[in-house]
Amino acid sequence: YGIYTLILLFFFFRFFDIVKIQPAKYYDNSKTAFGVMMDDVIAGIYAGLSAFALVYIASVIITHT
Repeated sequence: YGIYTLILLFFFFRFFDIVKIQPAKYYDNSKTAFGVMMDDVIAGIYAGLSAFALVYIASVIITHT
């Protein structure tokens, strides 16, 4: 995929790590080491899914125009 996808993933991860959409907010509020790690894992999952969807949609649009 390349450097642009990695940069996109980084910004998506930071966004979801700051915003803390559920269930990341639940784990962050637990104030345990496990909760802090799970908050980051969930942010990473959200970032990966968002970047995958954006790259897939962009590739479909580019190949069909």
